[in-house]
Amino acid sequence: MKILFLLTFFFVSSTHACLIDLTDQAQAVARQTLFNNSNAPGLRIGWSGMKELNKRFGLGGVNSVVANYESSMCNHFNSPEFRQAHPGLEVRIQKTDFKGYYLECTPTSSCRDIVERQFRQNLIPNPRFEDGTIFENNIVRANNYQEGYIRSRMAGVYPDERMNASNLSEFIDTEMRAAITQASGRSNVSTLDTGNTEFMQRLAQNVDNFRTTGIESVDPNFRRLVLGLDTLLEIPFTNSNNIENDLDVALRGGRSVGSYEVSSAQSGDDMFVIIQRDDQLVRVVGADAKGLGVENMTSRLAEFVSQTGGDGIDSMDDISSLSMRAIERADSRMSLSFHRYEEILGNQLRDTTANIDQALLRAHEIYSHEAQSNPELMTIRAGGISGPQASNQTIMNRITRIHNNLKTMEAAGISGHYGTSCLSTEYWLLRMGLQAK
Repeated sequence: MKILFLLTFFFVSSTHACLIDLTDQAQAVARQTLFNNSNAPGLRIGWSGMKELNKRFGLGGVNSVVANYESSMCNHFNSPEFRQAHPGLEVRIQKTDFKGYYLECTPTSSCRDIVERQFRQNLIPNPRFEDGTIFENNIVRANNYQEGYIRSRMAGVYPDERMNASNLSEFIDTEMRAAITQASGRSNVSTLDTGNTEFMQRLAQNVDNFRTTGIESVDPNFRRLVLGLDTLLEIPFTNSNNIENDLDVALRGGRSVGSYEVSSAQSGDDMFVIIQRDDQLVRVVGADAKGLGVENMTSRLAEFVSQTGGDGIDSMDDISSLSMRAIERADSRMSLSFHRYEEILGNQLRDTTANIDQALLRAHEIYSHEAQSNPELMTIRAGGISGPQASNQTIMNRITRIHNNLKTMEAAGISGHYGTSCLSTEYWLLRMGLQAK
């Protein structure tokens, strides 16, 4: 599953309210504590449309906008005006995952109304990109972080009376059973054979259509199921990572591979392989595990059906458990794939006496050939960039451009192309009569 690339986090020193980055590895225990706390009333702020904005503005561009927003939140809740208007009110802003925040406050008997009003009245405006595009978010109340995460994702997908169902786990169980029945024709959900290749392939294709072009491209009988798998059974991650920090570590050096030093940083289904020589950045290879989202969603269905054949779903803990099993199933394939890709890449760098780009291209071709015959290996789209002075933001933005161009090729039926640079992929798109994104 996407262990998520995580955004740049902005810290403001204060004795009062400010943002606490729970995605940092040093906060692993605190993150797990919040994740497991069923009695932690607060507000979930969840970003909307992040995937599309990453494509348009690059990971680095989104990071920068989000960092400014986090600074604005800290400044507002620490301002003399706010503290004078609401004496004794303390706000705890927690960066919990790459899709948003969880805010807790004291005294809990009255503070949520006050804090929510700050956002509803636009006292903390949503951030804007350079072209004026607003980065929208959803704000919902919840009894705990996990519930808030799901309710935030439900906003805009389900009507208010369903989104605000008092018993969320009961609603999810009922909705998912109805969705599976509509897609499969089976009234007894637990009898659905998720090993049925034909049905699961149809589901996978519809999930892929949804992730690529939206819900309108999904078979009407599968729309309810696809939305449920995407919205209701995704739980927040407990093993989030801060990709900015990981890239910093990777850029400081790695293991010796021939005449090179190689290290890597991973965020979600993206892996950045850093190749250096003589303390100079030679290449960064951006590898994307294609289809991880589809794999994760189909795994959620398998786990839900398995759960209904046992004790069923009675609580948010049941939802969390089945979704975590799905994540682990999908992550296992992704980890195996990235490990093998990096292993082949290292072998080619170790043995090469030729141009480094030829070695990287050969590594990509060898892996792609193996993946065709090994169902446990995921297809990987990849490309490389150069630039000895490349910053984290530049690296992420340029890799994003390459991946977007490769996706354009794939949509036109051209798969497996290795991008040696942003310009090379744009050149080939031009040659093919396609337009770069």
